[in-house]
Amino acid sequence: MANRLKLMLEKPIHLAGKVLKAADEARIFKSDCKGLKVITITLAVSLQQAARIRKDLHERPTLLVVDDTNQVLERALTLVQKCSPNSLVKHVFSPKIHADAFQTISSQLKNAVDNFSWLLCISAAILDGSDGNYLRHPPPLAAKEPVLCSIWEQVAILSSGSLSHRLDAPKSLVLVAKKTSCYGKLIQEGICSVFAKVLKEGPMQLQAEVARAISELVANYAPFQQHFAQYNVILLLVSHLAFETMEEHSRYTIISPFILL
Repeated sequence: MANRLKLMLEKPIHLAGKVLKAADEARIFKSDCKGLKVITITLAVSLQQAARIRKDLHERPTLLVVDDTNQVLERALTLVQKCSPNSLVKHVFSPKIHADAFQTISSQLKNAVDNFSWLLCISAAILDGSDGNYLRHPPPLAAKEPVLCSIWEQVAILSSGSLSHRLDAPKSLVLVAKKTSCYGKLIQEGICSVFAKVLKEGPMQLQAEVARAISELVANYAPFQQHFAQYNVILLLVSHLAFETMEEHSRYTIISPFILL
């Protein structure tokens, strides 16, 4: 994923550089182009941070965020290039550039910055303080994909949030699925592998919450049985039950004080 991510980010990084260059060369609407340049610099910094990150970004939100960013940068480039010397002659004979075009692109670039900030945050599974402030500020992407953004945030928390937040994540994922009937999306976003990892490595309290979530998901959506089976989730659950049974049994085992000869 790391190499693939770097390849994905090459295009928006290249586009951002072209926007900055075109903004510097602008001969009309200079102040508007300068405003776009400032926002593009901020976006370029986020792109560079994403390219340097060692921990893999979540692949599916990354695909959506990068694709949306590419489209915005292409529109920004088209706009600022119209203000360059090479476009001045064409500008005389073409419809005028409306000031609101800069406002629209500016807003879209700011959204791209916010989307990337959110992506870096959930991908690193970093909560903004102990109470998870970033969850109260959904990214612009959530306007298009509210369910998916909610799933990705909960997966990030489940992966490496604080224990108190991690304990709530399985319940939240089940609740999202019930409210929106998005059981299939949970499978698509890899929740089966995430749950399996918790059952192998997570704290016992968290494993118990994940086990409850699995039982509810399987009860409400049959295809989960097959997908959980692929990750040996049933075997993991049985092994936990067996361990707990043996532990419970050991409480009632009486060691005789006498030694039979």
